[in-house]
Amino acid sequence: MNSFRIDNCYDSHVHWLATGDFAERLSLSALSNPNEILNLSLPEGNWIFGYGWSVPFEAECSIELLDQWCKERPVALSKSDGHSLWVNSKALELSGISKDAIAKTGVLKEKDRDRVLKSIPEKSSSVILRQLMKAQKIFHESGITHIRDVHMKESQFMAAKHLEDSGLLKLAVEAFVFDESLNHNEKIQLAKSIKGQISQGSLIRLCGVKIFLDGSLGSETAALSEDYLSGSGKGTLFYSEEELAQMISDCWKEGLEVAIHTIGDAAVDRSCRALRNLAERGLHGVLHLEHVELMDEKNVRDLKDLKVTCHMQPGHWLDDQKWLDQKLSANLKKRIFPWRKLQEAEVPFYFGSDSPLSTPGIFRIQQALEDAQQNGLPRLLGNFQSYLSHPDRSWPANTFTEFENGQVKTLHFAGEPI
Repeated sequence: MNSFRIDNCYDSHVHWLATGDFAERLSLSALSNPNEILNLSLPEGNWIFGYGWSVPFEAECSIELLDQWCKERPVALSKSDGHSLWVNSKALELSGISKDAIAKTGVLKEKDRDRVLKSIPEKSSSVILRQLMKAQKIFHESGITHIRDVHMKESQFMAAKHLEDSGLLKLAVEAFVFDESLNHNEKIQLAKSIKGQISQGSLIRLCGVKIFLDGSLGSETAALSEDYLSGSGKGTLFYSEEELAQMISDCWKEGLEVAIHTIGDAAVDRSCRALRNLAERGLHGVLHLEHVELMDEKNVRDLKDLKVTCHMQPGHWLDDQKWLDQKLSANLKKRIFPWRKLQEAEVPFYFGSDSPLSTPGIFRIQQALEDAQQNGLPRLLGNFQSYLSHPDRSWPANTFTEFENGQVKTLHFAGEPI
């Protein structure tokens, strides 16, 4: 297949602003151990941000090492999975976190990580605009014309609206509100407010609210039905079944869709139980499960019956496979990346990248699907491209990407070449 065309080429799970943001951060992906951080030049800025350090060397990290590299300015270095943050003493001080309350590694996960994120000064509107445009360029270079952004904040929406009003937005954007500084009800109110500001025919569609139910495999916070092989436990479920059902119901009552971050099989199961609870009470609405990297086969029928749409990122197979044997039992490994099971059960799903946590682009997805099959995962049936096309062909019309010999040949958005 040397040349082909995809209409409305769709990445169904991205972090739009973060894609531009992380492109400006210090890259740590080449580090083979934490000590090599001392060889890197310090970037400018009141805070030092980096991204991409490796999952395996977490145990070798330390607060003291980062203090040796930079003591006067706060340092926050994101792990490659985005769910852990390696910080120095200054970052802890500004976040009100005592050194004695955390591991000596200085690696913070999930809610502790969020405390640091909340202490980082808000970006100016000019920075947000620049980073959104940088991300748009990254998506276009990958052939993508449609994105589903699962991390929309108010300041980002205002910048995106400005881009559209100025004629600079050349992406169709579905958005779900998520902001670490807001509680669930505040996110609902923000989603309603944003939705009310969007005119018919806009390139931005506010769909609903995102809920984080578990963490990540790399940080061992994704919720599993069995223990991680390291002995760290079964990961974390942030809400009970009852709490989750109430949160979903609160969104549906306001006409909002719900997107639930579910990486582990226990998170998928809890989501299904909460949905069953709501269905038995006659409550229904639109629900999406994000990631679904592990799933028990018993939940496949639930997803079908409850009309759930899943959004999966095959690229994470390439990111994660090198250490999966160190984290998951043989039984759990049978549950990974279940796209074939969803396909056979006719559960609707789309593919995406999780950019910037994984590289966007359809050829990387193709590579991941082929590599997964070569390593024993059931083969995806049919044409993988069908899971990368937004279903609304009129939004906007005459939008397509032509690919040739593994590259983007042409990209047209609303009839205009990009």
